[in-house]
Formats: sequence, structure tokens, C-alpha cells
Amino acid sequence: MGYGFNLHSDRSRPGQYIRSLDPGSPADHAGLRPQDRLIEVNGVNIEGMRHAEVVAFIKKGGDETWLLVVDLVTDEHFKRRGVIPTINHVKVILQ
Repeated sequence: MGYGFNLHSDRSRPGQYIRSLDPGSPADHAGLRPQDRLIEVNGVNIEGMRHAEVVAFIKKGGDETWLLVVDLVTDEHFKRRGVIPTINHVKVILQ
């Protein structure tokens, strides 16, 4: 079983974006949404990578893969400030 999302790049805007999700997939359960932008894979910033490189990087993640994604509003927030989001910007609340 895969992760359950399709990734795409768009020539009009840099980055890798979630195109679609398979209902009930791990990506769907994790809260990914279409148009979310992928920032990091397993703690590595993927911004300078080509689409095929990013896909290969995700696939070689092994048993567990960590993705840092931002939604459109969050992406614009960081871009306005000239900041590249990292895992350090994430506040995790454990229940």
C-alpha cells in the first residue's frame, strides 16, 4: 500500500504540491489536503529538488516517512516574511 496521495509540480509556482488524496489512505488520515505544499521529507528540505527526485526520496523513506507540509494560508504567511518553514516551526500537542 502506498501513502495515498499524488504529488505534482507547477511551472507557474515553485514547489511540490499535493494534487489529490485517496479516501481512507494514510495521507487522508494524516490530514493532508489538495494544494498543500510539501516542504520537507524526513527532515530534509526538498525545495531545490526536481519532481522525480522528490518522488524517489519519498519512496526510499523506509518503514516510516515524515512529511512537513503547509496549507495555502500558512505558505503565504511564511513567504511574506521571507522564511522557509522547518520542523522547528511546528508546535506538537500530544494528547
